Amino acid sequence: MEIKLASGHFYGETQASRVVAGFRLMETAYPSGIKLPKHSHERACFSLMLQGALTEKYRTRSLEWSARVVGFNPANEEHSNVIHEEGARFFIVEIDPDLAKRAREHSLPLDRSVVFHEGLVNWLGFRLYREAQQSDEVSSLAIEGLALEMIAEMSRSNTKFGESSSPYWLRQARDLIQAQFAESLNVSSIAGTVGVHPVHLARTFRRKYGSTIGDYVRQLRLGLACREISSTDLPFAEIAAKAGFYDQGHLSRLFKRFSGMTPGQYRSLSRRR
Repeated sequence: MEIKLASGHFYGETQASRVVAGFRLMETAYPSGIKLPKHSHERACFSLMLQGALTEKYRTRSLEWSARVVGFNPANEEHSNVIHEEGARFFIVEIDPDLAKRAREHSLPLDRSVVFHEGLVNWLGFRLYREAQQSDEVSSLAIEGLALEMIAEMSRSNTKFGESSSPYWLRQARDLIQAQFAESLNVSSIAGTVGVHPVHLARTFRRKYGSTIGDYVRQLRLGLACREISSTDLPFAEIAAKAGFYDQGHLSRLFKRFSGMTPGQYRSLSRRR
């Protein structure tokens, strides 16, 4: 028999819940090592993984989740989950069916599960989580705006061409950047390594991946900084150097710009139980 979880209901322990402008916001925790049976959700939702790791299994594929990943689950898509040994904690945002319907009417695809390991979607998720902790007179407006922006950005990212449509040299360039993002890089040297003109590389990279090479490097550096801040006690200056920032001040300015919080605030928030 198919198990369909009603709005506001998840297998984990819900620690906080509120409804804002067609979105239900929840924080849910799961104990370590459990296996969740096949189920679906009555409402579409996107989630920010705050702590832990899990594997989400579908009929023909699996998705891996870890801290800082943002994922989307459409309504009525059956899946099962395996929670890893470190357990899991999520910030979950359910989408009202009428709002999801209007999104589809505007050609925003919300019919396939997907996870995002880095990029604008992840930073919007952190800003939304941070805003959900506030209770001032404008927090509801900010939450609604950020949630709608996340839907748009996820839809935009989910409609990009598949990796197989990329030329080999472009995939090679991205692999090089991912391997050396903490080092000093420039477009000309990357282009020389993969054998194309720098202008062609820059233009094609932006068209395919939706960001400039500089922005992509910045996201990778911030992603590493996030992981180190939340999972270690290293000083921020040491993390900044490890991730390729000029100094701690450079890290702090960019971190605040993208997440809406300081590295110290993020460390405290990510370790809250």
